[in-house]
Amino acid sequence: MSGVNLDAMITKDDFEIVEFTEDDRGGSNFTIRVMDMEVDGWFLATYRKPDFQRETVKWNKETICGLIENFLDEDLIPAIILWRSPSGKVFILDGAHRLSAFVAWVNDDYGDGPISKQFYDDSIPIRQRELAEKARKYINKKIGPYSDYKRALSAKNNSGIKPDVYLRAKRMASRGFEFQWVRGDARKAEQSFIRINKKSVTISDPELVILKTRKTPATIAMRAILRGGTGFKYWGNFDNIVQNEIETLGEEAFLLLYTPPLQAHIRSLDQLPVAGNNYAQPSLHLLFETVQIIIDHYFPRDEIQEDLKLLEDLEGFKTVDVLKNCIKTFKRINSNSTSSLGLHPAVYFYNHKTGRYQPTTFMSVTSFMLYLDKGGLLNDFIKVREVFEEFLINYNYFIEQIVLKFGSQTRSVEHMKNFYIEIFNSLSAGYSVDDVLSYLLTSSEFNFLKPNHELSQKIGSCFTKNTKNSIFIKETLSSTVKCKICNSLIQPKASSFDHKIRVRDGGLGVADNGQLAHPYCNSIFKN
Repeated sequence: MSGVNLDAMITKDDFEIVEFTEDDRGGSNFTIRVMDMEVDGWFLATYRKPDFQRETVKWNKETICGLIENFLDEDLIPAIILWRSPSGKVFILDGAHRLSAFVAWVNDDYGDGPISKQFYDDSIPIRQRELAEKARKYINKKIGPYSDYKRALSAKNNSGIKPDVYLRAKRMASRGFEFQWVRGDARKAEQSFIRINKKSVTISDPELVILKTRKTPATIAMRAILRGGTGFKYWGNFDNIVQNEIETLGEEAFLLLYTPPLQAHIRSLDQLPVAGNNYAQPSLHLLFETVQIIIDHYFPRDEIQEDLKLLEDLEGFKTVDVLKNCIKTFKRINSNSTSSLGLHPAVYFYNHKTGRYQPTTFMSVTSFMLYLDKGGLLNDFIKVREVFEEFLINYNYFIEQIVLKFGSQTRSVEHMKNFYIEIFNSLSAGYSVDDVLSYLLTSSEFNFLKPNHELSQKIGSCFTKNTKNSIFIKETLSSTVKCKICNSLIQPKASSFDHKIRVRDGGLGVADNGQLAHPYCNSIFKN
C-alpha cells in the first residue's frame, strides 16, 4: 500500500564533492525543537535531504501519528544522523522520514498543503490528496492538530485547553531531537547513508541501483516522467533551456502513461491509464526498468547503452534524447498519434479477475512491441491482432500464473515477452486459438500453466469486490467498440476517424463514409 507523501517537507540538495579537510568534522551540539519546523522557521531553510534520498512516501498515517505521540509522551525517538557540508548545509543521512513527519504535523501538510503544492507545481495526484486527508483526520482525532498545542503554549492560563494537550505542549516545548554526526567528505557521507539503510533493511537492491545511477540520463529521465517534470529537479544543474525541455518532455510522457488518474473502483474501461498509478510503491522501479528496455532498443550499441545507464549526464542532452525515445514508445502503445497501435489497457495491463493493474505486463508489452518494431513485424501483428487479443482476454489468468512462477516485475518480463511472442508466431503461422493453447500447455517454458477449470476456487454466495470488477470488465469488453480495420478493441482516446473510401479515391467527408480505427491501422497499415 502507498504511504503518505511527505517528500516535499524537507528540501533535497546535491552533495558537494570536495576533498576532506580538518575543518570538515561534523557539526556542533545544538537542539532542534518542533516549533523550529514551522514554514518560516530556520529548520526548513537550513536542513536538506541528499539528492539520492528516496522519496519520503513509505509511512502510513498510523506510523506518523505514533511517532509524534511518542515524542509528546517523552518516549524514545532514535537519533538523527547528520553530515555538514563545507558550505555549512546540514544533510540528513538517517531520520528524514521522522523529521518530515513532524514538519507535516506542524504545517498541516501531509502531501496536499502549501509546501507540497509549491513542490509539485500545484499538481497533486488524486491518490496523494486522498491519503493526505485521511492522515489529517486520523492524526487530528488521535492527538490533535499542532495548532492546539501552539495555542496551549501561548495561553495565559490553561482555560479551555484539554489537560493532556497542555501537558504534552509543555513537554514539546522543552524537548529536542538527538543527533549524531558523520565526519568526512561527501563520499564518506554517501557511503554512510547506504550502509545505514542497508543494515536496517529499508533499502532494496533496485532502489540502491537507482540511488547510485541518480545522475545518469536513464534515471533522470525516469524521475522527470514519474512526476511530470515537477518535484525535486534532478536536472537542476543543466542549462535553463535544457531544464525546460526536460520538464516539458517529462510532462508529455507523464500524460501518456498516467492519465486519466487511476480510480479505486473500475467504472469505465475508457478511463484506464496504461501505466497504472504513479503514486503506487512499484511505480519507481517499473518506470526505471521500462526506460532501460527502451534504451536497449533505440541505442543498440553496448557502449552507448552503458553510457546512458551508468555515466553521469553533464549537460542534459542525453537525458533529452532518452525522453524523446520514451515518448515515441509510449505514443506507439497508446495515444492518438498516427503511429499508435492504441493497445487497450483493459486487455493488456489489468487483471480481469481483480481489476488491479499488473506492472509486469507493462514492461513485457513494451518489450514485445519494440521486438515487433525492430523485426518489421507490426503489420503482421495487425493481421492477427483480433485473435491475439481474443486469446489474452480468454486466458488473462495465465499472466498471474506466470508472475507467480517466475516472480514479480523484472523477474517475469522476459518470460512474459516470450509468452506474447509464442502466441504471435503461432497465430501468424495459421494456428487456431485452441492450437495455441495446446502448444503452450506442452511447451518446456509454459507447461506449468493451468486452465481455469483446473484451478481450485472457494466460492461464496455474495459478490466480492474482485468479482464485481471481473463482471464489469467482462461485460464491458464484450460491448467495446472495435477498429473497423483490424476488428480488435479500440479506446476512444487512442482512435482516429477513417475514410471507408479514401480521399484520393474520391471518398467524401460524410458520416456514411466514416468509421473508427486505430491510428496505426488507419495511417500506416491501411496505406
